Amino acid sequence: MPTAIDLFAGLGGWSTGARAAGVQVLWAANHWPEAVKWHAANHKDTEHVCQDLHQARWEQVPKHDLLLASPCCQGHSKARGKASGNPQQDASRSTAWAVVSALEFHRPKAALVEPASSTLTQASGLPSRSQAVPRQR
Repeated sequence: MPTAIDLFAGLGGWSTGARAAGVQVLWAANHWPEAVKWHAANHKDTEHVCQDLHQARWEQVPKHDLLLASPCCQGHSKARGKASGNPQQDASRSTAWAVVSALEFHRPKAALVEPASSTLTQASGLPSRSQAVPRQR
């Protein structure tokens, strides 16, 4: 059975989908205790950690085939970004680097990362998805 970890696990949407697809989620982390509590209630066979993933000790995370991640998107959104005066914008945006750190350390076979659409354009300089992918009619 393939295995996974879930970063920024929230209430467990990625983990639920992975389990339905036959993937065993070994480890899940989130910085918000309430989210960890609910994820643990819904995914009893998963090891849970409540921590800032900037501080993660990746050598303590089990080896896995698949990395699932939904990094914080508020700092990338037009509504909550720097232009809107969000003082935590830079810290919020930096959570995506925890995904890179985990991938560099573990080198899983695959990763699924759910970004805010502006995350990709801001990081890469590429046009947004609506500009880059023409709609099929």
